[in-house]
Amino acid sequence: MPTVRCLFVALGWSRANFNGAPIPVSLAPIGMPGCDLLHSADLGAGFGTTPVGAGGLQYELALPNLTVALG
Repeated sequence: MPTVRCLFVALGWSRANFNGAPIPVSLAPIGMPGCDLLHSADLGAGFGTTPVGAGGLQYELALPNLTVALG
């Protein structure tokens, strides 16, 4: 049985600002040096995932085929 790891996924609707701050926002203060937040992260959730190879995790997200969601 494979080991289950935790993954945090964030979805956002804006590429301009996050919580009033202009994007990109550095993630170094929360222990992710060299990484930047590139969207507004309006929705976030943690999930259990299965490792895929060295250093990789697999997560699948079904999105509806709606033209109103484009852009």
